[in-house]
Amino acid sequence: MDRITILTPVHIATGNDIEMPCYHKVNDITVNRYRFTDVLSQLPPKVMTDSRLLDELSSRQPSKKLLYRYIHQYVDYSKLTPLYNLEYTYDGSLSKARNDVSEQMHDLHKPFIPGSTIKGTLLNSWKYYLLKLNYDQIRPNIYKQIKGGQNKNLDFHELMFGKSLDNDHANFYKELYSCLLCQDIYFNEMELFFASRKGSNRNMSGSIPTTYKECIPPLQTTDLVLLHFDEFKLNVLKDKYKEKPYITLINSFKRKVFLKACNAFTKDILNADTDKNYFNFYESFVGINEQLNEIKKELENPNTVVLRVGNSTNYFAKTISYLIKNNDPGLYKECFWQHFAPVKKGKTKPNERTMPKARMIYSNGEKDYLPGFIKIQYD
Repeated sequence: MDRITILTPVHIATGNDIEMPCYHKVNDITVNRYRFTDVLSQLPPKVMTDSRLLDELSSRQPSKKLLYRYIHQYVDYSKLTPLYNLEYTYDGSLSKARNDVSEQMHDLHKPFIPGSTIKGTLLNSWKYYLLKLNYDQIRPNIYKQIKGGQNKNLDFHELMFGKSLDNDHANFYKELYSCLLCQDIYFNEMELFFASRKGSNRNMSGSIPTTYKECIPPLQTTDLVLLHFDEFKLNVLKDKYKEKPYITLINSFKRKVFLKACNAFTKDILNADTDKNYFNFYESFVGINEQLNEIKKELENPNTVVLRVGNSTNYFAKTISYLIKNNDPGLYKECFWQHFAPVKKGKTKPNERTMPKARMIYSNGEKDYLPGFIKIQYD
């Protein structure tokens, strides 16, 4: 059995943005969430037929400003039944906020980290670890794919083995990945955090407010088995795929390999947040440098793994970029615009020296956090 502990706020979005009037503060540390239809039902008919409101909502660039003003004026939340409550200690006034709230994945109002999120994080760490472990041997493959490909997405198989991913190999990976099993991880409480993207300007002074986010707050714990394997399917694969590179990958599908891979990956990615520039940058945020130091200490504890999960925390394109930037800075710089620049994400002036530069910071008014870190203690 493994013990899972939330180290910093975790947000796994449902994709739904909830209107701010659905949240109403009931005391100094608690907000209730309500259905938007229930909130609207409290508005009198004269409001719902107000021509100014209808014009505002039907314009090409609709605004909810007037609607929210009417809600604040007329709605009596004490007459509504809340869906659930969240902790809220941020000093911003919810009644004046215009941002929507990004909804956390939950079931029967219990927040959870989906097994698919954990599985994706584990596989990303596993790929990174195998590439790092074999970097000197596969360097020719890396040069071939990066310098030979035309704005092509970097592919794990081609980087690892120097061959394009054909249908047979694609089917193999589907079968292999299906052998890794991860369950949803449930917790009890949620908290509302304010999220901003910091460090966006050339001098890292920019701040872009994004939204409020429902989160699983720090210090919650739960016990379960983080990952296990379908041994029957793995044995079938061993009989079906006996030659390299198949058998090499099958043999690496072991719990101890994945746990080792996770910490190797997390340690490397943390280095980007603990160099001198970012140490100075984080000094203006309450608690972040201390959190990073604590996480680094956790990584040195026996039978302990630290992962980072959630939106924009890790994905293959970002992490393989980091690996190549550290091991082949000349190649990274030469091919930055072709392969590594985040122009597809709308960035117009990315810099190969500082990318990725901006950081998402969550705040509850008392402390600031780099989101998404969880600790796993195993036997």
